Order: sequence, then C-alpha cells, then structure tokens
Amino acid sequence: YRKEKLTQEGELLKLIKNGFLNDEIFVTKNHFDSVLKMYRNKFGLLGYDGKNSKVKVVFMTGLVGNAFWAGSFFGMGVNSGDTKGLSQAPDVVGHEFTHAVIEHTSNLAYLKESGGLNESLADIFGEYSQYAAGLVKVPWKMGEDAILYGSKTPLRDFRNPENGLSKQPTSMADLKTE
Repeated sequence: YRKEKLTQEGELLKLIKNGFLNDEIFVTKNHFDSVLKMYRNKFGLLGYDGKNSKVKVVFMTGLVGNAFWAGSFFGMGVNSGDTKGLSQAPDVVGHEFTHAVIEHTSNLAYLKESGGLNESLADIFGEYSQYAAGLVKVPWKMGEDAILYGSKTPLRDFRNPENGLSKQPTSMADLKTE
C-alpha cells in the first residue's frame, strides 16, 4: 500500500508523525484485504482485474469526504477534524473496489443509465463485501462507519434513498435528467 500527498507534503508528514494516518492505513488495508478475499472466495476473481494486480491506495488530506477509483489507484480522503474518512467504512472500500472490477470486466460507461448501473452494482457489492466480512452494523446503509463533517447520517440509505447524505432518487420518476 502506497501513501502519497498530492497537495502539501508537510501536512501528511505531520499526520504520520502523530500516528493518525498509521491507524487509518491499517484499517484501510484490512478493509481491502476483506474485499479481495470476498471476490476470490465467492467469485473466483483474483484482484480487481483478474490478474492479481497490486492494490494502490493514495491518501489525500485535501480530499476529506471522498473516495474514488482513478483507473490505476484508489484515492481516499483522510480523517480530519469532525470527519472520519470513507476509507474507514468497509462498504465504501468495497464500493470503490467494485468500480475497478466493473472497469476491468464489463463495458459499462460511467454515464447515464450505464453509469447508474455501474454505481448501483458498486453499492450492492460494497454492501455485500461488508456483510461477507462480518462487519455489518446497520444493514443497507452505505458509509455508516464514516462520520462526514460531524454527521452520523450514512452516505446512502438503500431502504430510504432520500435520507442519506448523498440523496438518491427513489424511482425512475424521481430521476433528474439534463
């Protein structure tokens, strides 16, 4: 697992020296290990690309409440102030890992309905990876282990999509089109 700082180098070094990022890296590594195990044991998939490629994680202090798959690495915002980073939520790690799996195993473009399927599959497999690891605290809530900007509201609530921090449509009729 690789750690880098894409903005101010000194801020990351301060986090490491104070022990904050070390714990975060340990927890994140365990979450990725659980997701890898789930994909291997349940689906026979070796790594996100089927080739057992190394998982690269970049921790960014300037990206507090976000996580993403960037095509060659996973970006994770770090804990800061009243935010416990998304890398600390096993279902979010599984969600982002699933985006990598989707990129390497399907032809789903990340836009319109195809993008919606991509996002939904990542949500479902992210939640399933947390279940497979025995870490579900609140079923069908994404990111309940993260605390974003002081709020304990989950990132997504699958039973009540309008209730999460990331509001989702409850039906196709609620879908906003551009």
